[in-house]
Amino acid sequence: MKRDVRFSFHMKRFLLISLLLSFAYLPLLPEPNKPNPPQAPSAAILTKIDQAELKKLLKESQIEIVEESENFLVLQLRDYRAALFLPTEYSLQFYSSFTSAKPRAELVNRWNQKMRYSRAYTDEEGRIILESDLDLTGGVTRENIKDFFKKFQLLLGQFSSSLTLQD
Repeated sequence: MKRDVRFSFHMKRFLLISLLLSFAYLPLLPEPNKPNPPQAPSAAILTKIDQAELKKLLKESQIEIVEESENFLVLQLRDYRAALFLPTEYSLQFYSSFTSAKPRAELVNRWNQKMRYSRAYTDEEGRIILESDLDLTGGVTRENIKDFFKKFQLLLGQFSSSLTLQD
């Protein structure tokens, strides 16, 4: 008989603790009568882009298109000109070149060591090239592309300043 009493005592204790714990988690459950608050619409994700959409984004970013071709646009970025290539519908590439009478291998190497989001090199004709790429395959928003425009403008100004300081 004592055995049943102990068992029943432990059972009651277990049930009481279970009941208390279930009440503790009740506030975490959504109330059935209240609708969920409206969610902000998520930005559209682009995995490819065409030249027409690219031109819209440039216009929204107040970037002047100086020249158009099938695979690239020449842009006026503040005091500089740069080409924006559309090598495929899945990527964008900024390209800008600088001429200099002095060899710039040291400057180009230092730029590549210290700076992110771009690369510099000297081409076969001795011009110094600054490039930056944006891959769309993983998906980007329109704002990401506009930020890419802004970043390259900043990089272009910094790169040009570093060339000027070397002269």
